[in-house]
Order: sequence, then structure tokens, then C-alpha cells
Amino acid sequence: MAFAPLAGIRVLDVTTSIAGPYCAQTLAALGADDVKAERPDTGDDARAWGPPFWDGESPMFLSANAGKRSLAVSLREPRGREVVLRLAERADVFLQSLRPGLAERLGLGADVLRELNPRLVYCSVGAYGHVGRLRDEPGYDALM
Repeated sequence: MAFAPLAGIRVLDVTTSIAGPYCAQTLAALGADDVKAERPDTGDDARAWGPPFWDGESPMFLSANAGKRSLAVSLREPRGREVVLRLAERADVFLQSLRPGLAERLGLGADVLRELNPRLVYCSVGAYGHVGRLRDEPGYDALM
């Protein structure tokens, strides 16, 4: 029997690169049902990280996103946001690594999502945290 302490937990994953995807992958490895929302044009930035490539895919992307389902959706389009909002209504965890303030500007901030789903655990992964002089600065985990 597989060890799946998070079986039945739904994660909505709006992350890119390494830190956020790795966090969500850990939850998926523990049995959570993870749905990753990616940009329709390029997907997660890490899809292009290489060489090396394995069958045209980045091993870094594959390892940080193992065990997830993926959905191509534009958060900038009303229809795309609607899809994410519907998924958030049924999710247990919302994990995002958007640039500081972008989730709020897109209507996907913690206050909005918790109003839709009061039991939602809202996680925001950022380069510099939520306090301090650099909190509003974007950061890229691969360059840190």
C-alpha cells in the first residue's frame, strides 16, 4: 500500500520555475491531487531549461512537476481566470508564485479566493518574503 497522507487534498498550483513547483511536487508526492495552471503559449518557464533535454523536455521541469496534472490557461483572460476561480472553490490549497502584487491585480489574491472558499490555504512563494524593503521586488529563484 502506498504512503499517501495527503490523499484527498486538492492543490491548485499557479507556480513557475523551481521553488513553487518543488513545493507543490512535494505535496503531490505525499498524495495530494495537484492541478498545475500554466500559460498557454510557453507553459512554465522551466520547460525550456536545458540542456540536457529528455525527449524534448527539461529534466528540471519534469522532476519539479512530477505527479501533477497540467492545464493551459491564461490568467489575463476572463475565461482563464474563471476556470481558476472555479478550481479554487473546490481546492484545499492554492499555491502561487506570481510577481508581487500580480495575483491581486488579476483577481486571484488571498482575500478574493478565501471569500470564495473560506477553508482554502493560500500560499504565496516569493523571492524576498512579505515584509522588508525588497518585498515588492520580483525575484527569480534560478538566479538567486
